[in-house]
Amino acid sequence: MIVVDERVAKSSQMLIAADPKQNQLLAAILKNSNPGCFSKLALVELMLGDAIYESGQPIEFVYFPTNCIISLLNVMISGQSAEIAVIGNEGMLGVTVVMGGDSTTNRAVVQSKGFAYRLPVAVVVTRPFAWQRA
Repeated sequence: MIVVDERVAKSSQMLIAADPKQNQLLAAILKNSNPGCFSKLALVELMLGDAIYESGQPIEFVYFPTNCIISLLNVMISGQSAEIAVIGNEGMLGVTVVMGGDSTTNRAVVQSKGFAYRLPVAVVVTRPFAWQRA
């Protein structure tokens, strides 16, 4: 079962992003996984300029964008930043968690508003192979 945030449910654009298969990586994972491991998957609305991750902060959720765009920014000592990656419906924000990390060295900011599915890190960390069929 997929949970939909109440705020998102009221949005007319939700219908556009309501299918998790709109994210190519999530579609592939869902196709080849145990469906029970996604009971905590939730559709959330992300607004332009929202800071999803801050450099050095713990990661609480991984995100699978459906129709939004997220930029990863390298924040320098001077406070200036440089865009180092862009994540859209082909990928996932939070790959650091899958690789064994618990925080990020980059800032993640929404560059184009829209929707994404998010999954708590606890699900990814405690069941790293649940995404594969038994």
